[in-house]
Parts: sequence; C-alpha cells; structure tokens
Amino acid sequence: MTEKDYKELLIEFVKDHKEVSDNNRYNLLKGINTMKLHIEKTSIRIGRNDYKAYVRIKIVRKYFKILNDYADLLEELFDKIFCEEGYCFSGLSIILDSYEIDEDDMPEVPMVPEYFSENIEDVIIEHIKKAKWHIYVAMYCLKNENIYKELQRKKQEGVHVEIVLNDSQYNRDAAVCGEGLNIHYTKPTSTNPMHLKVCIIDMKEVIHGSYNWTKSANYNTEACSIDSNNSSVMFYMNMFGELRNSAA
Repeated sequence: MTEKDYKELLIEFVKDHKEVSDNNRYNLLKGINTMKLHIEKTSIRIGRNDYKAYVRIKIVRKYFKILNDYADLLEELFDKIFCEEGYCFSGLSIILDSYEIDEDDMPEVPMVPEYFSENIEDVIIEHIKKAKWHIYVAMYCLKNENIYKELQRKKQEGVHVEIVLNDSQYNRDAAVCGEGLNIHYTKPTSTNPMHLKVCIIDMKEVIHGSYNWTKSANYNTEACSIDSNNSSVMFYMNMFGELRNSAA
C-alpha cells in the first residue's frame, strides 16, 4: 500500500468515528491529510514468516498536537489496516517536522448507503472487482462459483482475501470452488450457527443483508446494502475478527 492508500483509509475511519469529538474532527482530518508517512521494515522476526514493521509519521507543528492527542486511536486503526506482505504492524511514532502543506486539500465526503433487491450477484462481483487491498467475508452459505472465481482473481492480483464460513458439509464441499483461498470454519452449535452474510472491502465499505452467496439465492426475494459508514464497517470488522479468531 502507498502513503496515499493509508491516508485515504484513515480519513474514511476518522470522518465519523465516535471517539473523535466534533470540535477536533476537522483538524485531525487535516493532520492526517497533510502528514508524511514512512514504513520502517525491520529484520526482527515475529513467528516463522513475518517481521516487525513500524509506522513513522512526520507532521508540521500546526497539527502535531492533534495527532498526538489521538495517537492511541491512530495506532489502533493502523493495526487494522496495515498491509505489507511479510510484515506485522508493531508500533507508531509521531515526529515533528517542517514542510509546506496545501491547506485547501481536503478529502471528499463518503457516499451514503446503497440498497439493492435485484441483480445482487452482479452488484457484489462489481464491488469485489474494485477491491485494492483487503476482502473479508463472513458467510452462512457460499456456493456461488462466479463469486468464488472473482475472489480468486483478486487474490492473484495481490489483494488479501480471507473468508469465515459456517462449518457445514455444504460449505466444505463447495469450498473446492475456492481452492487457494484462506478459508476458516466456525464452530457452530445446533442452536447457534454463524448466520452472517457480510463482505468488508478495503476497510471502506461493507456489503450485508439477507443474500447468501449461492446460486439459489438469485431466485429468492433478497436484499443487500452497501454501506461506507465507518461505524458500520468497524462493527462488522470486529465481528469478523472475533469469528476468525475462534474458527478452525
């Protein structure tokens, strides 16, 4: 990911994050938009395959205090969005610097939620195609070959694709369509199956609704929404993380 990519993701989160007061939001967004970002990759190993990496932020004096005031939040967000192959986010530092900034350069306002009840498979595939960095899926049933193929294509392009499925023989049999994808299975009980139909793309938008990713769902009365509201993305991302951590 580039500096621009990271800044865009941070801006989307901060725009309506509940931990940022309305009085501070504008200056924090300006600080993120004007900061300089450096990823320091080390040779310190974590586990068998990954190494530590640190995020170094340089910022002018005008926005130095606001970034420091929200350093814990920024560190939390970097921990979620960090995407550097072979490296794990291990910490954040904010450094005072001096450089020219463009005070008129501000991010765009995010789009409002969209709702669909027709051609849902096509809508989902179009949004998957636009993914640049991450795709996280939590699905009760996944047996749509067209969607599986698009997920495989995105993985081949370098997008991180991760899937959590309800643990059923149906899903395990269908997973042959998703060969090579990182698939986890929940541990359901007879009274508590994992019944989500959720896809989070680039930590910017979440697709959710009644639509299972199966061909038969195309013949049902279904609905889905695509929501770029940060609180929605964070809600489902936290659910996905809990499911993934407890899955087999």
